[in-house]
Amino acid sequence: MQKYALGAQKPIRIIVKNGHVTLEGIIDSEADKNSVGLRANGVPGIFSVTNSLQVVPPK
Repeated sequence: MQKYALGAQKPIRIIVKNGHVTLEGIIDSEADKNSVGLRANGVPGIFSVTNSLQVVPPK
């Protein structure tokens, strides 16, 4: 998932409010989307994750 952290990729926005996480942005594949959601769910103190990432394969 580091490829989304820097460079020409569009960033993933992580919004945290009272232990509830919302993920927003554009991601390359459904597998990446699921992976990011699972990682967010694995963070201690997180009660829920809304995965609003949109899959748009690279051209």
